[in-house]
Amino acid sequence: MGTIYHKRVWQLLIFAFLFFLSCSDYEVDEKKTNEVYTLQIDWKNAQQAQINYPLWVYFFTEKGIFIKKEQIQKADAVKEWQLPKGNYQYCLLSGFDEKDYQLPLEYGFSSYFSPNKLLEKPLLTGNATILLSQNLRSTVALEYAVAKIEFLLTAMPDDITEIKAMITPVYSGYAFDGNYWNVDKTHAISLTHFDKGKWRSLPTYTFPSDKKKITINITLKRKKGEESYSMNYTGPLKAGTPYRIKGSFRNNELALEQVEVINWQPTEDVDFPFIEDPVKPKPEDNTEDTKPAPPATDVETITSDVLPRQGEFWRNMFVCQVKEASAEETRVLLLAPVQWYCKVADANGLLNAYRYEGLSAWRFLAIEEARAFTEYVSDKLEVLNTQLAQKGQDLLITDKGKRYLCDDGNSTFSFTAKTILKAGGTVKYYVRGVKEVIIRKP
Repeated sequence: MGTIYHKRVWQLLIFAFLFFLSCSDYEVDEKKTNEVYTLQIDWKNAQQAQINYPLWVYFFTEKGIFIKKEQIQKADAVKEWQLPKGNYQYCLLSGFDEKDYQLPLEYGFSSYFSPNKLLEKPLLTGNATILLSQNLRSTVALEYAVAKIEFLLTAMPDDITEIKAMITPVYSGYAFDGNYWNVDKTHAISLTHFDKGKWRSLPTYTFPSDKKKITINITLKRKKGEESYSMNYTGPLKAGTPYRIKGSFRNNELALEQVEVINWQPTEDVDFPFIEDPVKPKPEDNTEDTKPAPPATDVETITSDVLPRQGEFWRNMFVCQVKEASAEETRVLLLAPVQWYCKVADANGLLNAYRYEGLSAWRFLAIEEARAFTEYVSDKLEVLNTQLAQKGQDLLITDKGKRYLCDDGNSTFSFTAKTILKAGGTVKYYVRGVKEVIIRKP
């Protein structure tokens, strides 16, 4: 009996002790929830983005559970919130209106929303995860979550009554945590006739795509029936990039000349023939693009014990071409160790001001020099860039769509496409100077 009694006493004592601990924890938890701090959110615009008001801000717990949403009406509005101590996540949106999107049934940080109409404003987003254990000021960068699309078609037949364009695939939606909904969707646009033979679409915005091949389809409604033209654009459709798709009607066929990127950053110039012109030569065979190299009437002569060969470095400069060679001297084209990323209007000034190893008067590659250089290094780019990196020099940009100026700044070339395109005044390109010299043995 005594043993049972003592056992009961110990059980009661243990129960009381556990109850005390639970009460203590509860009191601590209650104390924590009573701690309230001020969260201030500031923002900055990346990519020279234009911020549209009002902004929307959505708050979530660290587990992604929705707390609340609020609007920020203007830049100088109050941007402070009182929240209990804890971990939070938030998403800030510009160019966003709930009526333009199909919203999730239940908000969550990983929930997606999808446009229910053609977007006429660019969506900018920024999100962050924070620990609120004291008054906190959080700054987030608003970046484009969409690509900008415009079409411009010229020299179109008079009997066209309607033009529609489609780009597929693109992402279907976007989540508050910054991820895209990876479901293929088509971005459809109608063009408007605005002048004789000219059709265009107003700027619209679409979520991008990570696919390596984008299909653009244009349908023409004519009196004799419908005609459809399509082409694969070999490259992902990027957020923060504006695409102006230009084309014209020649020899009874629609030809899309190129995809021109304008206004936003980063920029990209993409060679994009829509359909091969059956009569006219391709751009790479165009007689306009076969300008000879500029005459070298003032080529400097430098004395050296060593005569370099193509593909070698001489005085830390890559020999991208040997024009003439003998046992006593050689005429070479040297590649500048640095490059710039700028508009055409700024390129000449940068080249004229550049000095290296006592050499000045650097210039652009001529068209035929650009073709010869890209052909020569086509299978050596990785090795060459490794060598340039080891010497602390700028690497050659080999990303698809990235182009260099040539032909006195009038044309562009690429290391991933053989075509020579005309340079645009509003687009930034890479600039890499060359210097032609005669190297002679003493």
